Amino acid sequence: MRWLAAVLLAALAGAAPGYWRGRADGRLAERARHDAQLVQQLSAVLEQHGSLVQQSQEASQRLRRAAAARARADDETTRELADALAKTADLRAACVLDAGVLRQVDAARAAAAAAAAGGFAGAVPAAAAQRGR
Repeated sequence: MRWLAAVLLAALAGAAPGYWRGRADGRLAERARHDAQLVQQLSAVLEQHGSLVQQSQEASQRLRRAAAARARADDETTRELADALAKTADLRAACVLDAGVLRQVDAARAAAAAAAAGGFAGAVPAAAAQRGR
């Protein structure tokens, strides 16, 4: 009977460290699985972020090109208007305006109104809705 108790005690003494070691290994394995899943999620977020950054850079480049084109058009219009006004400067002193100049001024006014309502790259939603009324 003593020998049975001694065998059982020896078995428990040998099994207890194995149990605790297995439990610790299981916790580490679960922690590693959780960490790997977290790394995958963070990687996905970073990929999405990179895609959004790329899209914003492309949109910014489109806006810069549109603004540059607009500036060139404005410069050309200003130059044409200044040339037209220079041709008739002596007539304006007597308040006589050339019909061509008045057409250019009216066209410039219409272009400025359309640009103000249309924005750089397309119609402004509120302006587009008001035109539809």
